[in-house]
Amino acid sequence: LGGCRPPPLAFPASINSEYPEERVRAVRTAVDYPYASAEERRGVMEMLVGRLDDDDDAVRMFAIVALEKMTGTRLGYRYHAPLGERLRAVQTWRRYLAEEAGRANAAGTTSARDEPASPSAELSAGGTGGGTSP
Repeated sequence: LGGCRPPPLAFPASINSEYPEERVRAVRTAVDYPYASAEERRGVMEMLVGRLDDDDDAVRMFAIVALEKMTGTRLGYRYHAPLGERLRAVQTWRRYLAEEAGRANAAGTTSARDEPASPSAELSAGGTGGGTSP
């Protein structure tokens, strides 16, 4: 049957759906989803960082908005920036999440609603700090 789609993927797998509209819906769900653990929340944040490199502008925009709501920062990411700039910002995000995971592991974090610490001075130096425009 031509044109038939499989059923949508369940969250959080739908963040990586082949269909942009499903990715957008999943990214928007990420902010208020009732995570079972801090580890599950961090895993979804890692998936959101992956969507910062999405081919679809809307997916990238909603991904950075979700990450900003979850962390309080954009780390200099602009969804409409040229590819090279976006890729550098994605690497900054990956370093940030790795630092957060290290801090959480060192502290023995167990709450699903633990808020990440503000970006370290190292990450926010040199213009990689947060911004407020999409």
